[in-house]
Amino acid sequence: MGRNGCQTSLRRPVALLVLLIGGALLVSACAGQRQAPAGTPAWVQEGQGPAMAQGTRYLYGIGVVGKMKSRVLMRAAADNKAKNKLGRVVDDYVDALMAAYADAPQAAGTSETWTQVHQELRALAGATLPTAVISDHWQDPETGNYFALCRLELSALLHRIARARILPEPLKRFALQEGPLLFDRQNRSSDS
Repeated sequence: MGRNGCQTSLRRPVALLVLLIGGALLVSACAGQRQAPAGTPAWVQEGQGPAMAQGTRYLYGIGVVGKMKSRVLMRAAADNKAKNKLGRVVDDYVDALMAAYADAPQAAGTSETWTQVHQELRALAGATLPTAVISDHWQDPETGNYFALCRLELSALLHRIARARILPEPLKRFALQEGPLLFDRQNRSSDS
């Protein structure tokens, strides 16, 4: 069969595919995870989400940008990314809070009511974001990547929820009582 070219025409693509897969496996095995350089802040190593710092509960958003010629632009871009990431973290927390409330005995209402309350809660949480602060920056000396930390105190978010006139009273009480416990379950860092 080799003389008529049928088997030979199949060998080349198969050999090429095996070579590509083998090369990809070799590259991925060699790449591994890079060790964080000495002096890397804990917030960079732990990543975004719920975090404890000096006994206070925070929601962290971390923005990262590659090295740029202008340090001012690099810092502004990292700050903006950190704020956007924090917005996603807050949305995730609010979604988890609503899911926990839906399972709670004090929750009542129709699915239409739930959807409306969930949207109002998300809007309220979004209105809390301007109180978040960019609290730290760090540049990786090896890669040049620039990091920004945007954080929001959980208590600020929960107190805004508790003061909202538009939300049902049982949800507001639930947020104040169970919100910190939900945070503690989501938190993946130790007190630093």
